[in-house]
Amino acid sequence: MDVTTALAFVLSDAHVDRVNSIRAQFDKAVRRWPPHINFIFPFVSPDHFEDVVAALNAAPLGGAFPVIFDDVGFFPQKANVTFHLKLSAECEDKFQTIYAAIRTALPHVVVRRPEFKPHLTLGQCPRSEWPVMERKLREWLSEGSLVTTCEHIVLLNRSPSTDDKMIPVHTVPTFKNGLSIP
Repeated sequence: MDVTTALAFVLSDAHVDRVNSIRAQFDKAVRRWPPHINFIFPFVSPDHFEDVVAALNAAPLGGAFPVIFDDVGFFPQKANVTFHLKLSAECEDKFQTIYAAIRTALPHVVVRRPEFKPHLTLGQCPRSEWPVMERKLREWLSEGSLVTTCEHIVLLNRSPSTDDKMIPVHTVPTFKNGLSIP
């Protein structure tokens, strides 16, 4: 397991500024990570990326599909919460399908958590502030749709030469031969 790498879906550029307007205020990792949903983090050493890409290119990742963020949620910690965007139920099912294909294609890769809970982290706040934050985030989300497309997943790598930013170094399409899921 390598904490400088990840396998993820990265939010399209069209929505980065909007999402980062929230993350810049509340997410301590905004400078390190682009807006994303991790499939596996930590991941494998960059030395194994070519093998991973080959395995994933052969995997049935399910096709391209619309990604709809339609709610907010949180994960409790001791005194704080980490809050995030939640996927529509249909989108969550499609992310679970991709995750199952990834796990089948990469059975040797160790995962930190046995359960995959796809989400896009927006930030952290004290637990006592969550009810107000939740209301504000729901208002923010209702101001405009947050819909993009999952056409590929990416292998990210962080290095001192990029100011410790996680940057995409390989892209794997979720569709093969032009096929996609409506």
